[in-house]
Amino acid sequence: MIYGYVRKLNKKESLDEQIKEIKANYPKATIIEEKNVSNARPKLKFMLNKATEGDIIVFSSLERFGIDLEELYNVAQSLKENGVEVVVLNLPSDDLLMTLSAFKQFNKAMIVERTQLGRLKAMQKEDYKEGRPRIDEERISAALNYIEQGNSYTDAEKVFNISKSTLTRRMRERRANKLKEEVTQC
Repeated sequence: MIYGYVRKLNKKESLDEQIKEIKANYPKATIIEEKNVSNARPKLKFMLNKATEGDIIVFSSLERFGIDLEELYNVAQSLKENGVEVVVLNLPSDDLLMTLSAFKQFNKAMIVERTQLGRLKAMQKEDYKEGRPRIDEERISAALNYIEQGNSYTDAEKVFNISKSTLTRRMRERRANKLKEEVTQC
């Protein structure tokens, strides 16, 4: 069976052009219309689950198919493994997975490059410090005293703006140090 999937990206958009484009290339296609603009896409999910080996799913363009590259790649790969052919009319390549894989690698490379450039730019500043910012020891000590006075870790987290995990770890360290001091004094 041949399915043609069309969906709106905004409320004003008409589905007619997408339908014409798919029908021009695949006249026997059963058109599945997704009229809501949300990312839920229940009709797409239904169609993907219904498609079986030998079926063809046609999209007029890539953005109608998925929300991000990861999703596009995973769905296309899953369909291919199940013997379902995916056709995106505005892509020049016949091998959708190869195209998506190239986009995915390019996207990862761009993220790494932007991250490295941002880091290099930050390193040029005089006040640059590697890693997480240090928490003031006085503030930690005050928070631990606050907890020892009977207040909860959650309350201390809110009052002193220090994570509960940090407070728990530092309280464990404080108690271990007190035990060491008591043992050495005996």
